[in-house]
Amino acid sequence: TVSNAGTILGAASFAGVYLGSGGTVANTGTASLIVGRLGVGIGAGIASTITNVGTIIGTSGQGVVFYDEGGTHNNTLINSGSIVGSNGTAVNFGAGDNVLQLQPGAYFHGAVVAGGGVNTVQFGGAGAGTFANLTASSFTGFTDFAVNSGADWSFTDDNSVGAGGTFTNSGSITIVYGSTFANAGSFINAGTLT
Repeated sequence: TVSNAGTILGAASFAGVYLGSGGTVANTGTASLIVGRLGVGIGAGIASTITNVGTIIGTSGQGVVFYDEGGTHNNTLINSGSIVGSNGTAVNFGAGDNVLQLQPGAYFHGAVVAGGGVNTVQFGGAGAGTFANLTASSFTGFTDFAVNSGADWSFTDDNSVGAGGTFTNSGSITIVYGSTFANAGSFINAGTLT
């Protein structure tokens, strides 16, 4: 387990944080910073969780990578801060059933890519969040989406759920005036939709 409330700087050819056997990384506080050739790398071993409130930067690679070395695991990334990849990819998940939870303030510089599992994007957090142009290409390899209980998210511009995808609302969704939300998959509403 690594908990960082300050600054972690990896040497030029090293990751900021690398847990070869998996585990938990918490980048806590909006001023917290993890920087390396690869920002945070997670090996195999156990299902792992990264929570980012601050900033994670890969200076020549991805911001976050979950590797499938020695086994496939179901990993989780919770982001309300910034994750920056300098090779075009901010986050690489492995081939497990992964969860990406967005909280208000989440930002990615680069693509977010998942492998062949059943992968879910959750919209969570205690405050109000906004997301623009949700489509199947927003997050590669993710087909399922969910607004968590207690979460409050507004969707702007043109949003859609593709065929075979599922969107479950257990919180509060607002489709901002002038915006669209098209469903070609399954939309399950157990919350508030306006």
